[in-house]
Amino acid sequence: MQRKLLLSGVVLLALTFLVLAGVSVLHHPAAVAITHQQKLPSQYTSASRYSEKAILFAEGGSFKLYDFAGGGRKTISSFAGNANALDTIDSVSVSSDHRYILFHNSTNADGSVFANITTAKGLDMTSDYWWIYNTMTQSYTPLPSGTRLAKLHGGRVYTLTSNSDGDRINSYSPDTVQQQSSVSIVPSVNFLVTDRGYILEALDGNMYQTRDGVTNSQLLSHLKLVASTDDGKQIIVTQLVQDTTNLLIIDSGTATVTVIAQNIGGWPAWNNSGLIMYATKGLTTGYNIYNLTTQKTTGWKLAKNIPYSSDPVALLSPNTALLSTTSENYYLISSTTISAPQ
Repeated sequence: MQRKLLLSGVVLLALTFLVLAGVSVLHHPAAVAITHQQKLPSQYTSASRYSEKAILFAEGGSFKLYDFAGGGRKTISSFAGNANALDTIDSVSVSSDHRYILFHNSTNADGSVFANITTAKGLDMTSDYWWIYNTMTQSYTPLPSGTRLAKLHGGRVYTLTSNSDGDRINSYSPDTVQQQSSVSIVPSVNFLVTDRGYILEALDGNMYQTRDGVTNSQLLSHLKLVASTDDGKQIIVTQLVQDTTNLLIIDSGTATVTVIAQNIGGWPAWNNSGLIMYATKGLTTGYNIYNLTTQKTTGWKLAKNIPYSSDPVALLSPNTALLSTTSENYYLISSTTISAPQ
């Protein structure tokens, strides 16, 4: 299939020069004192954001919720047939209506529902799969073999697949896992779904925006996708310039670039509500929170007892985050009191 490429070389060159030159809109952040922390039990695995006051985690073969405002816990999934069946999850997310849990499981443990389902469907039990858990029907369903990456957006599941015909983005109903659409794309390592179409992080080092996979508008090069607003107007990316990682926002309509921060540490966290959390580097170790709406930055000053990770797992609210440390423990840190799990 022949693809069209829309480029504005002068604009792209100018924007790249601005980034390389370090021209940016930076703010001196006000400081918020982060003084409270809660270490989560070691059996909590694959923790992620559920809401501003709760996290989702796997424990003992089930998905559970921990309300860190009140300390309560509850099970929200059926038992996966094996107490260790969910221990090998390396990616998990929840739909905005909390009905579906999307996750990638690297193994299908003996005696688990994953082993039973893959065997019944004639699938290779030794392969890894992406799964949808429906909290209403209490059922697990695998996404098709060959799915490299999967994401939830607007009531559908979107997947990135590769085969002899090239790369494709497919969409499915999360209830039936019936395919709704399929678009051929340039070879890609990552993608985002927006109301304007797809944002592609391509193998050729460029970033493209496309609706149909045929016409591709190049945005910038040598970028890593972080997230985007639902309407696709603002795309959050990182760019490595020599040994420095900068955090940028691209306006997909005008192709203008704003540098949020320079020389950040680790990987940013996006909370789907217009807030970006990123680690700072330098004499003071901490975090900054950038608000897309107000274009203001708030700094987090960590008390001595607060653990630190350059790759925060999730920003739960403007003053609370979930971390995973090098010791593989999860921590909640906040400016307000956190209730221990009961």
